[in-house]
Amino acid sequence: MKGCGARGAWVLLFLLWIFTGLIGVQGGFAQTHQARLDQGIKFYRLGQWTNAVAELRLSQRNVTEPGQMAASLYWLSLTEFAMGEYDAALRDIKELRRIAPAGTATGLRMDDIIFYQARALYYLERPSEALPLFRAYGDILDRQNTPNKGIEKTVLAYWIGECLYLMGQVEQAVEQFTLVVTAYPRSEKHEAAASRLALIEQEGIAKELLGTMSTSYTEYQEALEEYQQLLSEAEEQIRTLEAGQPPPTDSGSADSVERIRELRAAAEQRRNELNLME
Repeated sequence: MKGCGARGAWVLLFLLWIFTGLIGVQGGFAQTHQARLDQGIKFYRLGQWTNAVAELRLSQRNVTEPGQMAASLYWLSLTEFAMGEYDAALRDIKELRRIAPAGTATGLRMDDIIFYQARALYYLERPSEALPLFRAYGDILDRQNTPNKGIEKTVLAYWIGECLYLMGQVEQAVEQFTLVVTAYPRSEKHEAAASRLALIEQEGIAKELLGTMSTSYTEYQEALEEYQQLLSEAEEQIRTLEAGQPPPTDSGSADSVERIRELRAAAEQRRNELNLME
C-alpha cells in the first residue's frame, strides 16, 4: 500500500510539473506576441511598412487569446492601408470585426476601423459600398462628444462627397464639398474640397464650351482634348491633396484655370458671332 501511495505521489508531482511547464510556455507565447506587436507598431509609426507587416504577421503566430489576435489584425490593417494594399487591409479588417466587434477590444479604436474600411473601398473604386460605411461612421461621431468633432465631421463630409461624385450624384456631392469649404476653413480637407468644386465647375464650363463651338469636327476635337488635359491636371491635384501632400509649388494649376477662362471667353464670343449671323 505504501508503494501505491508513493507511486500516486510521483504521478501527482509529474502532472503538476507538466501543468507548470504549460503555464510557462503560454506565458512565453504571450511575451513573444507582445514583443512582436510592440516592434510592429514601432515600425508602423516610423513609416517602415514592410518591416511592420513582417513583425505583425509573426505576432499572429504567438497568440493565446482573441484579444491578442485582434491587436495584431488592427495594426496590420492600418499598415496595409498605409501601404496602399487595400484588398489586404479589407481582408484583415473583415476578420478583425468578426472576432472583435466595436467596443469589445480593450485599447483599440474599433470605431475608426470603419472609417479605414470605407476609404479602402473608395480607393478600390467601390463608392456604393463605401458610402454606407462613411455614413455609419458619421452616426458614431454624432453619438460622441469630442473637441474635434466638428472638424472630423467635415473630413467625413468630404469623403461622402467623393463617393457621391464617383456615383454621378453631382448635386449632392456639391452640397458636401460646400459644407467642408464653408463650415471649417481650417479643415485638412478644405483645399481638396475647394479643388473638387472648381473641377465640377470646369466640367460644366466644358460642356457649355463644346455646345457653342462651330460644327467643325477638328475644332471640336481640339477643344475636347485640351479640356480633358486640363481636367486631368485638376484631378491629379485633388489626389495629391487627398494623400496629405502639399499642392504643387509651380503655377500649373493657376495656368489651367486661367486657360479655361480664356476658352470660355472665346466660346462666348463665338456664340455672339453666331447669333449675329442668324
